[in-house]
Amino acid sequence: MTAPTPIAQGDLSQKPLAHVLLSIHEREMSGTLAVWPDDEGQPGQDRLLFRRGQIIAGKLIEPATDLSRGILSVFHRTRAPFAFYEQDLVTGTEGVLFGKDHVYAMIAAAARGGARRETMEQVLARLQEPAYRFVRTTDLAAFALIPKEQAVVELVQASHRSIREWIEMSGDARVATRTLYLLAITRCLAPAPVEALENQDASGGKSLPPLPSFAPPPPSNRPAGFSDMPTLDTEPPPAAPATPARASMTDAPSGPPAPPAGLSPAHESLWEAVRERFAAMDTENYFQMLGIDNSVDDDAINDAYVERIKRFHPDRLPQELASLRSYVDTIFRHLTEAKKTLLDKEKRNAYFKTVQAGGGSPAADRKLAAILTAALEYEKAEVLVRRKEWGQAIALLDKSIELSPDEPDYLALKAWALFQRDGDARVDAVVSLAEQALALRDTHEQALLTLAFLYKRTGNSRASVKHFERIVEANPKHVDAARELRLARMRGQTSEPPPEDKPAGVFAKLFGSKKK
Repeated sequence: MTAPTPIAQGDLSQKPLAHVLLSIHEREMSGTLAVWPDDEGQPGQDRLLFRRGQIIAGKLIEPATDLSRGILSVFHRTRAPFAFYEQDLVTGTEGVLFGKDHVYAMIAAAARGGARRETMEQVLARLQEPAYRFVRTTDLAAFALIPKEQAVVELVQASHRSIREWIEMSGDARVATRTLYLLAITRCLAPAPVEALENQDASGGKSLPPLPSFAPPPPSNRPAGFSDMPTLDTEPPPAAPATPARASMTDAPSGPPAPPAGLSPAHESLWEAVRERFAAMDTENYFQMLGIDNSVDDDAINDAYVERIKRFHPDRLPQELASLRSYVDTIFRHLTEAKKTLLDKEKRNAYFKTVQAGGGSPAADRKLAAILTAALEYEKAEVLVRRKEWGQAIALLDKSIELSPDEPDYLALKAWALFQRDGDARVDAVVSLAEQALALRDTHEQALLTLAFLYKRTGNSRASVKHFERIVEANPKHVDAARELRLARMRGQTSEPPPEDKPAGVFAKLFGSKKK
Protein backbone atom coordinates (compact mmCIF):
# COMPACT_ATOMS: atom_id res chain seq x y z
CA MET A 1 0.00 0.00 0.00
CA THR A 2 1.36 3.40 -1.00
CA ALA A 3 2.09 5.63 1.96
CA PRO A 4 0.47 9.08 1.82
CA THR A 5 2.56 12.21 1.48
CA PRO A 6 2.29 14.95 4.11
CA ILE A 7 1.31 18.43 2.96
CA ALA A 8 2.82 20.14 6.03
CA GLN A 9 5.06 19.07 8.89
CA GLY A 10 7.35 20.24 11.62
CA ASP A 11 8.68 19.62 15.10
CA LEU A 12 7.08 20.48 18.44
CA SER A 13 10.37 21.92 19.68
CA GLN A 14 9.85 24.73 17.17
CA LYS A 15 6.05 24.89 17.07
CA PRO A 16 4.03 23.80 20.13
CA LEU A 17 0.93 21.71 19.55
CA ALA A 18 -1.36 24.59 20.55
CA HIS A 19 0.05 26.69 17.69
CA VAL A 20 -0.20 23.77 15.27
CA LEU A 21 -3.88 23.34 16.09
CA LEU A 22 -4.49 27.08 15.69
CA SER A 23 -2.81 27.06 12.28
CA ILE A 24 -5.02 24.21 11.11
CA HIS A 25 -8.11 25.85 12.60
CA GLU A 26 -7.42 29.25 11.00
CA ARG A 27 -6.85 27.68 7.59
CA GLU A 28 -9.98 25.53 7.97
CA MET A 29 -7.96 22.53 6.84
CA SER A 30 -9.39 19.03 6.50
CA GLY A 31 -7.27 15.93 6.96
CA THR A 32 -5.24 14.06 9.58
CA LEU A 33 -2.63 15.42 11.97
CA ALA A 34 -0.17 12.77 13.14
CA VAL A 35 2.00 13.49 16.20
CA TRP A 36 4.82 11.13 17.14
CA PRO A 37 5.91 10.51 20.76
CA ASP A 38 8.83 12.32 22.38
CA ASP A 39 10.32 8.92 23.16
CA GLU A 40 12.10 7.72 20.04
CA GLY A 41 11.62 4.10 20.99
CA GLN A 42 7.85 4.30 21.48
CA PRO A 43 5.87 3.01 18.49
CA GLY A 44 2.81 4.63 16.96
CA GLN A 45 1.53 8.16 16.86
CA ASP A 46 -1.56 10.07 17.90
CA ARG A 47 -3.86 10.95 15.02
CA LEU A 48 -6.45 13.72 14.96
CA LEU A 49 -8.99 14.03 12.15
CA PHE A 50 -9.98 17.58 11.15
CA ARG A 51 -12.97 18.76 9.18
CA ARG A 52 -12.66 22.44 8.16
CA GLY A 53 -10.39 23.23 11.07
CA GLN A 54 -12.27 21.40 13.82
CA ILE A 55 -11.25 18.11 15.44
CA ILE A 56 -14.01 15.57 14.88
CA ALA A 57 -12.26 12.27 15.65
CA GLY A 58 -9.00 10.81 16.84
CA LYS A 59 -7.03 7.64 17.49
CA LEU A 60 -4.65 7.93 20.43
CA ILE A 61 -1.65 5.90 21.52
CA GLU A 62 -2.80 5.81 25.14
CA PRO A 63 -6.30 4.39 25.72
CA ALA A 64 -8.90 7.02 26.60
CA THR A 65 -12.66 7.22 26.98
CA ASP A 66 -12.89 10.88 25.95
CA LEU A 67 -11.09 12.44 23.00
CA SER A 68 -10.60 15.89 24.54
CA ARG A 69 -9.12 14.49 27.75
CA GLY A 70 -6.99 12.00 25.89
CA ILE A 71 -5.41 14.76 23.78
CA LEU A 72 -4.23 16.73 26.83
CA SER A 73 -1.09 14.66 27.32
CA VAL A 74 -0.02 15.36 23.72
CA PHE A 75 0.19 19.10 24.50
CA HIS A 76 3.07 18.40 26.92
CA ARG A 77 5.36 16.98 24.21
CA THR A 78 8.37 19.17 23.50
CA ARG A 79 10.37 17.65 20.65
CA ALA A 80 8.14 15.21 18.76
CA PRO A 81 7.74 15.54 14.99
CA PHE A 82 4.30 16.01 13.45
CA ALA A 83 2.83 15.87 9.95
CA PHE A 84 -0.48 16.77 8.34
CA TYR A 85 -2.08 14.63 5.62
CA GLU A 86 -5.03 15.42 3.37
CA GLN A 87 -6.39 11.90 3.78
CA ASP A 88 -8.64 10.54 6.52
CA LEU A 89 -6.23 8.22 8.37
CA VAL A 90 -8.43 7.82 11.45
CA THR A 91 -11.87 6.41 10.71
CA GLY A 92 -12.03 2.80 9.68
CA THR A 93 -9.50 1.76 12.37
CA GLU A 94 -10.24 0.35 15.81
CA GLY A 95 -10.43 2.50 18.93
CA VAL A 96 -11.54 5.71 17.22
CA LEU A 97 -12.90 8.41 19.52
CA PHE A 98 -15.28 11.12 18.33
CA GLY A 99 -15.53 14.59 19.82
CA LYS A 100 -17.24 17.94 19.39
CA ASP A 101 -15.21 20.22 21.66
CA HIS A 102 -13.87 23.38 20.06
CA VAL A 103 -10.14 23.59 19.37
CA TYR A 104 -9.97 26.67 21.61
CA ALA A 105 -11.47 24.74 24.53
CA MET A 106 -8.83 22.03 24.13
CA ILE A 107 -6.01 24.58 24.04
CA ALA A 108 -7.42 26.33 27.12
CA ALA A 109 -7.67 23.04 29.01
CA ALA A 110 -4.06 22.21 28.14
CA ALA A 111 -2.89 25.66 29.28
CA ARG A 112 -4.83 25.14 32.51
CA GLY A 113 -2.87 21.94 33.00
CA GLY A 114 0.45 23.75 32.65
CA ALA A 115 1.38 22.42 29.21
CA ARG A 116 4.37 24.27 27.70
CA ARG A 117 4.20 27.14 30.20
CA GLU A 118 7.52 28.44 28.89
CA THR A 119 5.83 28.99 25.53
CA MET A 120 3.13 31.12 27.16
CA GLU A 121 5.76 33.29 28.81
CA GLN A 122 7.73 33.63 25.56
CA VAL A 123 4.64 34.74 23.63
CA LEU A 124 3.73 37.36 26.25
CA ALA A 125 7.34 38.55 26.49
CA ARG A 126 7.11 39.59 22.83
CA LEU A 127 4.22 41.95 23.55
CA GLN A 128 6.12 45.10 24.50
CA GLU A 129 3.55 47.80 23.67
CA PRO A 130 2.92 50.35 26.45
CA ALA A 131 -0.74 49.37 26.34
CA TYR A 132 -3.04 46.86 24.68
CA ARG A 133 -6.77 46.69 24.24
CA PHE A 134 -9.26 43.86 23.85
CA VAL A 135 -10.49 43.07 20.34
CA ARG A 136 -13.32 40.59 19.93
CA THR A 137 -12.00 38.39 17.13
CA THR A 138 -13.67 35.19 18.28
CA ASP A 139 -16.47 33.88 20.44
CA LEU A 140 -14.99 33.70 23.94
CA ALA A 141 -17.47 30.98 24.84
CA ALA A 142 -15.38 28.64 22.65
CA PHE A 143 -12.63 28.72 25.31
CA ALA A 144 -14.96 27.34 28.02
CA LEU A 145 -13.23 29.66 30.51
CA ILE A 146 -13.45 29.06 34.24
CA PRO A 147 -14.52 31.96 36.53
CA LYS A 148 -10.96 33.06 37.40
CA GLU A 149 -10.04 33.24 33.71
CA GLN A 150 -13.24 35.09 32.90
CA ALA A 151 -12.31 37.65 35.57
CA VAL A 152 -9.01 38.29 33.77
CA VAL A 153 -10.88 38.78 30.48
CA GLU A 154 -13.18 41.31 32.14
CA LEU A 155 -10.11 43.12 33.49
CA VAL A 156 -8.66 43.29 29.98
CA GLN A 157 -11.94 44.54 28.55
CA ALA A 158 -12.17 47.27 31.18
CA SER A 159 -8.87 49.05 30.59
CA HIS A 160 -5.90 49.58 28.28
CA ARG A 161 -2.81 48.26 30.06
CA SER A 162 0.50 46.58 29.40
CA ILE A 163 0.77 42.82 29.77
CA ARG A 164 2.78 43.20 32.97
CA GLU A 165 0.22 45.58 34.47
CA TRP A 166 -2.66 43.22 33.77
CA ILE A 167 -0.78 40.34 35.38
CA GLU A 168 -0.03 42.41 38.47
CA MET A 169 -3.61 43.70 38.72
CA SER A 170 -5.10 40.21 38.43
CA GLY A 171 -3.76 38.99 41.75
CA ASP A 172 -3.05 35.54 40.28
CA ALA A 173 -0.08 35.52 37.91
CA ARG A 174 -0.56 31.94 36.71
CA VAL A 175 -4.20 32.41 35.76
CA ALA A 176 -3.50 35.80 34.17
CA THR A 177 -0.54 34.46 32.19
CA ARG A 178 -2.45 31.61 30.60
CA THR A 179 -5.55 33.75 29.95
CA LEU A 180 -3.55 36.54 28.30
CA TYR A 181 -1.70 33.91 26.29
CA LEU A 182 -5.01 32.53 25.00
CA LEU A 183 -6.15 36.03 24.04
CA ALA A 184 -2.81 36.80 22.36
CA ILE A 185 -2.58 33.72 20.16
CA THR A 186 -6.19 34.17 19.01
CA ARG A 187 -5.52 37.86 18.23
CA CYS A 188 -7.89 39.21 20.85
CA LEU A 189 -5.22 41.70 21.94
CA ALA A 190 -4.22 44.67 19.81
CA PRO A 191 -2.13 47.78 20.49
CA ALA A 192 -4.17 50.49 22.17
CA PRO A 193 -5.43 53.27 19.85
CA VAL A 194 -2.72 55.48 18.45
CA GLU A 195 -4.33 58.53 20.03
CA ALA A 196 -3.51 57.10 23.45
CA LEU A 197 0.09 56.45 22.48
CA GLU A 198 1.00 59.73 20.78
CA ASN A 199 2.85 60.95 23.86
CA GLN A 200 5.10 57.91 23.86
CA ASP A 201 8.04 57.01 21.69
CA ALA A 202 6.51 55.73 18.48
CA SER A 203 9.69 53.91 17.55
CA GLY A 204 9.74 51.82 20.69
CA GLY A 205 6.61 49.78 20.06
CA LYS A 206 6.28 46.53 18.23
CA SER A 207 3.23 45.21 16.45
CA LEU A 208 1.36 42.21 17.76
CA PRO A 209 3.35 39.16 16.69
CA PRO A 210 1.61 36.88 14.19
CA LEU A 211 1.05 33.22 14.84
CA PRO A 212 4.00 31.09 13.76
CA SER A 213 3.62 29.88 10.19
CA PHE A 214 2.87 26.25 9.41
CA ALA A 215 6.05 25.88 7.35
CA PRO A 216 8.18 23.46 9.38
CA PRO A 217 11.86 22.88 9.95
CA PRO A 218 13.09 19.47 8.78
CA PRO A 219 12.08 16.86 11.36
CA SER A 220 14.55 14.54 13.03
CA ASN A 221 15.43 11.28 11.32
CA ARG A 222 14.73 9.08 14.31
CA PRO A 223 12.81 5.83 13.77
CA ALA A 224 9.22 5.71 14.93
CA GLY A 225 7.53 2.58 13.70
CA PHE A 226 3.83 1.93 14.02
CA SER A 227 3.18 -1.36 12.29
CA ASP A 228 -0.16 -1.71 14.06
CA MET A 229 -1.61 1.21 12.08
CA PRO A 230 -1.67 0.98 8.26
CA THR A 231 -1.11 3.52 5.46
CA LEU A 232 1.50 5.80 7.09
CA ASP A 233 5.28 5.73 6.83
CA THR A 234 7.17 3.95 9.60
CA GLU A 235 9.09 7.09 10.53
CA PRO A 236 8.43 10.81 10.51
CA PRO A 237 8.14 11.95 6.88
CA PRO A 238 10.82 13.95 5.05
CA ALA A 239 10.44 17.68 4.68
CA ALA A 240 7.64 18.78 2.39
CA PRO A 241 8.44 21.44 -0.23
CA ALA A 242 5.41 23.63 0.32
CA THR A 243 2.12 24.03 2.10
CA PRO A 244 -1.23 23.98 0.30
CA ALA A 245 -3.10 27.13 -0.62
CA ARG A 246 -5.73 28.15 1.89
CA ALA A 247 -9.33 28.04 0.73
CA SER A 248 -11.43 31.15 1.13
CA MET A 249 -13.53 31.46 4.26
CA THR A 250 -16.61 31.72 2.06
CA ASP A 251 -15.95 28.56 0.04
CA ALA A 252 -18.37 25.70 0.55
CA PRO A 253 -16.84 22.63 2.24
CA SER A 254 -15.71 19.87 -0.09
CA GLY A 255 -18.22 17.05 -0.16
CA PRO A 256 -17.74 13.30 -0.55
CA PRO A 257 -16.36 12.01 -3.84
CA ALA A 258 -18.35 9.85 -6.23
CA PRO A 259 -19.09 6.37 -4.89
CA PRO A 260 -16.37 3.82 -5.61
CA ALA A 261 -16.98 0.79 -7.78
CA GLY A 262 -18.07 -2.44 -6.16
CA LEU A 263 -20.66 -1.12 -3.72
CA SER A 264 -23.98 -2.88 -3.38
CA PRO A 265 -27.01 -1.00 -4.76
CA ALA A 266 -28.16 -0.18 -1.21
CA HIS A 267 -24.76 1.16 -0.17
CA GLU A 268 -24.37 3.12 -3.40
CA SER A 269 -27.80 4.68 -2.82
CA LEU A 270 -26.84 5.69 0.72
CA TRP A 271 -23.52 7.11 -0.51
CA GLU A 272 -25.35 9.31 -3.02
CA ALA A 273 -27.86 10.37 -0.35
CA VAL A 274 -24.99 11.51 1.89
CA ARG A 275 -23.45 13.47 -0.99
CA GLU A 276 -26.74 15.20 -1.79
CA ARG A 277 -27.61 15.97 1.84
CA PHE A 278 -24.10 17.26 2.64
CA ALA A 279 -24.19 19.63 -0.36
CA ALA A 280 -27.78 20.81 0.21
CA MET A 281 -27.36 21.62 3.90
CA ASP A 282 -24.77 24.28 3.21
CA THR A 283 -27.41 26.72 1.94
CA GLU A 284 -30.29 25.54 4.15
CA ASN A 285 -31.49 27.06 7.41
CA TYR A 286 -32.53 24.89 10.35
CA PHE A 287 -36.18 24.80 9.28
CA GLN A 288 -35.20 23.56 5.83
CA MET A 289 -32.77 21.01 7.25
CA LEU A 290 -35.60 19.45 9.26
CA GLY A 291 -38.24 19.98 6.55
CA ILE A 292 -40.54 22.10 8.74
CA ASP A 293 -41.74 25.69 9.04
CA ASN A 294 -41.91 28.09 11.97
CA SER A 295 -45.50 27.19 12.80
CA VAL A 296 -44.86 23.61 13.99
CA ASP A 297 -44.82 22.55 17.65
CA ASP A 298 -42.06 20.80 19.60
CA ASP A 299 -43.40 17.31 18.85
CA ALA A 300 -43.18 17.95 15.12
CA ILE A 301 -39.60 19.18 15.51
CA ASN A 302 -38.61 16.03 17.41
CA ASP A 303 -40.37 13.79 14.88
CA ALA A 304 -38.62 15.49 11.97
CA TYR A 305 -35.26 15.16 13.71
CA VAL A 306 -35.72 11.46 14.50
CA GLU A 307 -36.84 10.72 10.95
CA ARG A 308 -33.68 12.24 9.51
CA ILE A 309 -31.11 10.80 11.88
CA LYS A 310 -32.42 7.31 11.16
CA ARG A 311 -30.53 7.59 7.89
CA PHE A 312 -27.81 10.07 8.78
CA HIS A 313 -26.38 8.90 12.09
CA PRO A 314 -22.64 8.16 12.33
CA ASP A 315 -23.21 5.05 14.44
CA ARG A 316 -25.58 3.55 11.85
CA LEU A 317 -23.12 3.91 8.98
CA PRO A 318 -22.13 0.54 7.43
CA GLN A 319 -18.48 -0.45 7.62
CA GLU A 320 -18.30 -0.38 3.83
CA LEU A 321 -19.00 3.37 3.97
CA ALA A 322 -16.58 4.16 6.81
CA SER A 323 -14.81 6.78 4.70
CA LEU A 324 -18.03 8.84 4.79
CA ARG A 325 -17.99 9.01 8.58
CA SER A 326 -16.77 12.60 8.85
CA TYR A 327 -19.39 13.82 6.35
CA VAL A 328 -22.21 12.01 8.12
CA ASP A 329 -20.93 13.39 11.41
CA THR A 330 -21.23 16.92 9.97
CA ILE A 331 -24.80 16.25 8.81
CA PHE A 332 -25.67 14.80 12.21
CA ARG A 333 -24.21 17.81 14.05
CA HIS A 334 -26.18 20.25 11.89
CA LEU A 335 -29.42 18.34 12.51
CA THR A 336 -28.77 18.15 16.24
CA GLU A 337 -28.00 21.86 16.47
CA ALA A 338 -31.15 22.60 14.47
CA LYS A 339 -33.27 20.60 16.91
CA LYS A 340 -31.69 22.20 19.99
CA THR A 341 -32.12 25.72 18.63
CA LEU A 342 -35.73 25.30 17.50
CA LEU A 343 -36.82 23.60 20.74
CA ASP A 344 -35.61 26.60 22.74
CA LYS A 345 -38.30 29.28 22.39
CA GLU A 346 -35.96 32.23 22.95
CA LYS A 347 -33.29 30.90 20.60
CA ARG A 348 -35.92 29.98 18.03
CA ASN A 349 -37.39 33.48 17.93
CA ALA A 350 -33.95 35.06 17.57
CA TYR A 351 -32.97 32.54 14.90
CA PHE A 352 -36.18 33.11 12.94
CA LYS A 353 -35.34 36.82 12.74
CA THR A 354 -31.93 35.87 11.35
CA VAL A 355 -33.60 33.69 8.71
CA GLN A 356 -35.99 36.50 7.78
CA ALA A 357 -32.95 38.73 7.25
CA GLY A 358 -31.51 36.21 4.79
CA GLY A 359 -29.13 34.37 7.13
CA GLY A 360 -29.16 31.22 9.20
CA SER A 361 -27.42 28.82 6.81
CA PRO A 362 -23.81 27.59 7.07
CA ALA A 363 -22.99 29.50 3.88
CA ALA A 364 -24.52 32.71 5.25
CA ASP A 365 -22.67 32.24 8.53
CA ARG A 366 -19.37 31.87 6.67
CA LYS A 367 -20.08 35.01 4.68
CA LEU A 368 -20.83 36.97 7.85
CA ALA A 369 -17.70 35.60 9.52
CA ALA A 370 -15.65 36.64 6.50
CA ILE A 371 -17.07 40.18 6.63
CA LEU A 372 -16.32 40.48 10.35
CA THR A 373 -12.82 39.08 9.93
CA ALA A 374 -12.15 41.49 7.07
CA ALA A 375 -13.30 44.42 9.20
CA LEU A 376 -11.06 43.39 12.09
CA GLU A 377 -8.03 43.01 9.82
CA TYR A 378 -8.78 46.45 8.36
CA GLU A 379 -8.91 47.94 11.85
CA LYS A 380 -5.46 46.53 12.58
CA ALA A 381 -4.20 47.80 9.21
CA GLU A 382 -5.36 51.33 10.05
CA VAL A 383 -3.19 51.28 13.17
CA LEU A 384 -0.20 50.05 11.18
CA VAL A 385 -0.71 52.73 8.51
CA ARG A 386 -0.66 55.44 11.16
CA ARG A 387 2.61 53.98 12.38
CA LYS A 388 3.93 53.80 8.80
CA GLU A 389 4.41 50.04 8.92
CA TRP A 390 3.37 49.75 5.29
CA GLY A 391 4.31 46.15 4.55
CA GLN A 392 2.40 44.67 7.46
CA ALA A 393 -0.58 46.90 6.72
CA ILE A 394 -0.67 45.78 3.08
CA ALA A 395 -0.59 42.12 4.12
CA LEU A 396 -3.62 42.63 6.37
CA LEU A 397 -5.45 44.63 3.70
CA ASP A 398 -4.85 41.86 1.18
CA LYS A 399 -6.70 39.51 3.52
CA SER A 400 -9.52 42.01 4.00
CA ILE A 401 -9.90 42.47 0.24
CA GLU A 402 -9.88 38.72 -0.33
CA LEU A 403 -12.67 38.25 2.21
CA SER A 404 -14.70 41.33 1.24
CA PRO A 405 -13.65 42.53 -2.24
CA ASP A 406 -16.46 45.08 -2.65
CA GLU A 407 -15.57 47.23 0.36
CA PRO A 408 -14.06 50.50 -0.96
CA ASP A 409 -12.33 51.35 2.33
CA TYR A 410 -10.03 48.33 2.01
CA LEU A 411 -9.11 49.08 -1.61
CA ALA A 412 -8.49 52.75 -0.91
CA LEU A 413 -6.32 52.18 2.14
CA LYS A 414 -4.22 49.60 0.29
CA ALA A 415 -3.74 52.10 -2.55
CA TRP A 416 -2.54 54.68 -0.03
CA ALA A 417 -0.19 52.22 1.70
CA LEU A 418 1.31 51.11 -1.63
CA PHE A 419 1.81 54.73 -2.67
CA GLN A 420 3.50 55.60 0.62
CA ARG A 421 5.77 52.57 0.49
CA ASP A 422 6.67 52.48 -3.20
CA GLY A 423 6.13 56.06 -4.36
CA ASP A 424 5.53 56.25 -8.11
CA ALA A 425 7.12 52.84 -8.73
CA ARG A 426 3.69 51.15 -8.60
CA VAL A 427 1.57 53.78 -10.34
CA ASP A 428 -0.62 51.31 -12.23
CA ALA A 429 -1.41 49.26 -9.12
CA VAL A 430 -2.16 52.34 -7.01
CA VAL A 431 -4.41 53.89 -9.67
CA SER A 432 -6.24 50.60 -10.22
CA LEU A 433 -7.00 50.15 -6.51
CA ALA A 434 -8.10 53.76 -6.05
CA GLU A 435 -10.32 53.67 -9.13
CA GLN A 436 -11.91 50.42 -7.96
CA ALA A 437 -12.74 52.14 -4.66
CA LEU A 438 -14.19 55.16 -6.50
CA ALA A 439 -16.29 52.89 -8.70
CA LEU A 440 -17.90 51.63 -5.50
CA ARG A 441 -18.14 55.09 -3.88
CA ASP A 442 -17.39 58.03 -6.15
CA THR A 443 -16.66 60.46 -3.30
CA HIS A 444 -14.30 58.21 -1.33
CA GLU A 445 -11.88 60.66 0.30
CA GLN A 446 -8.97 58.26 0.79
CA ALA A 447 -9.07 57.13 -2.84
CA LEU A 448 -9.32 60.71 -4.14
CA LEU A 449 -6.52 61.87 -1.83
CA THR A 450 -4.25 59.05 -2.96
CA LEU A 451 -4.77 59.88 -6.63
CA ALA A 452 -4.34 63.60 -5.96
CA PHE A 453 -0.96 63.16 -4.29
CA LEU A 454 0.11 60.53 -6.82
CA TYR A 455 -0.60 62.86 -9.75
CA LYS A 456 1.13 65.70 -7.92
CA ARG A 457 4.27 63.58 -7.49
CA THR A 458 4.25 62.49 -11.14
CA GLY A 459 3.87 66.08 -12.38
CA ASN A 460 0.27 65.89 -13.57
CA SER A 461 -0.87 69.12 -11.88
CA ARG A 462 -4.20 69.34 -13.67
CA ALA A 463 -5.29 65.85 -12.57
CA SER A 464 -3.96 66.47 -9.07
CA VAL A 465 -5.93 69.70 -8.64
CA LYS A 466 -9.04 68.06 -10.09
CA HIS A 467 -8.98 65.38 -7.39
CA PHE A 468 -8.27 67.85 -4.59
CA GLU A 469 -11.26 69.89 -5.81
CA ARG A 470 -13.49 66.80 -5.71
CA ILE A 471 -12.47 66.22 -2.10
CA VAL A 472 -13.22 69.79 -1.04
CA GLU A 473 -16.50 69.76 -2.95
CA ALA A 474 -17.64 66.77 -0.90
CA ASN A 475 -15.98 67.89 2.33
CA PRO A 476 -15.14 71.63 2.53
CA LYS A 477 -13.43 71.08 5.88
CA HIS A 478 -10.81 68.66 4.51
CA VAL A 479 -7.62 70.37 5.71
CA ASP A 480 -5.05 68.67 3.44
CA ALA A 481 -7.05 69.10 0.25
CA ALA A 482 -7.89 72.74 1.03
CA ARG A 483 -4.23 73.51 1.72
CA GLU A 484 -3.12 71.91 -1.54
CA LEU A 485 -5.70 73.92 -3.47
CA ARG A 486 -4.49 77.18 -1.89
CA LEU A 487 -0.93 76.34 -2.91
CA ALA A 488 -2.10 75.46 -6.42
CA ARG A 489 -3.87 78.81 -6.76
CA MET A 490 -0.75 80.64 -5.62
CA ARG A 491 1.17 78.87 -8.37
CA GLY A 492 -1.52 79.63 -10.93
CA GLN A 493 -2.35 75.97 -11.40
CA THR A 494 -6.10 76.41 -10.92
CA SER A 495 -8.86 78.92 -11.57
CA GLU A 496 -9.58 81.81 -9.22
CA PRO A 497 -12.04 81.15 -6.41
CA PRO A 498 -15.72 81.89 -7.10
CA PRO A 499 -16.73 85.60 -6.98
CA GLU A 500 -18.35 85.30 -3.57
CA ASP A 501 -15.05 84.03 -2.19
CA LYS A 502 -12.81 86.70 -3.79
CA PRO A 503 -10.98 89.00 -1.36
CA ALA A 504 -12.63 92.38 -0.85
CA GLY A 505 -11.05 95.43 -2.53
CA VAL A 506 -9.42 98.33 -0.70
CA PHE A 507 -12.58 100.51 -0.69
CA ALA A 508 -14.72 97.59 0.39
CA LYS A 509 -12.38 97.02 3.32
CA LEU A 510 -12.57 100.70 4.29
CA PHE A 511 -16.27 101.37 3.80
CA GLY A 512 -17.80 97.89 3.88
CA SER A 513 -19.53 95.92 1.18
CA LYS A 514 -22.71 97.11 -0.43
CA LYS A 515 -25.67 95.65 1.36
CA LYS A 516 -27.99 93.48 -0.66
